[in-house]
Amino acid sequence: MGIFSFLARLLGFQRAEKGPVALIDEAYATHTTRLDTLRRAVTDITMQRKRLEIMQKQIKDESDTIQQQARYALQAGKEELARQALLSNETRIAQLHALETQIAQLRGQEADLLQLERQLSLRLDGLRTQKEMLKVQYRVATTRLQVREEIQGIAQDMNSARLMLEQAQEQVRMLREEADALAHPLLEQGGQRKYLPEPGTSHIEALQQITIEQNVETQLQAMKEELQHKQNEGPTAH
Repeated sequence: MGIFSFLARLLGFQRAEKGPVALIDEAYATHTTRLDTLRRAVTDITMQRKRLEIMQKQIKDESDTIQQQARYALQAGKEELARQALLSNETRIAQLHALETQIAQLRGQEADLLQLERQLSLRLDGLRTQKEMLKVQYRVATTRLQVREEIQGIAQDMNSARLMLEQAQEQVRMLREEADALAHPLLEQGGQRKYLPEPGTSHIEALQQITIEQNVETQLQAMKEELQHKQNEGPTAH
C-alpha cells in the first residue's frame, strides 16, 4: 500500500467515526461544563445561606428588643403587658429555630458540593494531562505509520527499479548478441532473437399553645425573681 492509499484510508476512517483525540476532547468539554454547573450551584447555595443568616440576625434583634421591652413593662408593674409582649415574641423564636435548621442544612449541602467540586477539579486536571499526552502519542503514532508506509513505498519503487534495470541489462545483452551475429555472417542463420515478457503491474412545625404559655410564664417568673432580687439588694446597698 502506498502513501496515497494510506491517506485515503485514514481520511475515510475519520469521516466514518471520530478519532481518539476528538473523543477525549469531547469528554474534557463535558467535564468542564459539569464543573462550571457545580460551581454555579455552590455559589447559589452560599448566597441563599447568607440571605437566611441576614434574616436570622434581623429576627434575633427584634426578639431581643421585645424581651427588653417586656422587662421594662414588668419593672413598671405592668405584668399583663409584659406577658403579651413575650407571647408575641414566641412567633419570632419559632422562626429563629426554623431558620437555624435551614441554615445548618444549607451549610451541609455547601460543604458536600465544595468537596465534590474539589474532586471533579482534580479529575479534570488529570484528564487534561491525559488529553495532551494522548494527542502527542496519537500524532507520533500517525507520523510513524506514515513513515512506515513511505518506507514500504520506497522499497516497492526500488524493487521496480531493480527489475527495470535487470530488463535493461537483458536487452543490452540481447543487442550485443545480435551485433555479434551481424559481425559473423556465417552464424547469422543459426542465431535467434529472444523477446522478454513485459513486467506485470478505513452523559416545621409551629409550637403548640400550651408550650407557648408555659414558656411565657417561665420567663415572667424569671423576670419577677430578677426584680425581687434587685429590690432586696436596694436597701442593703444603703
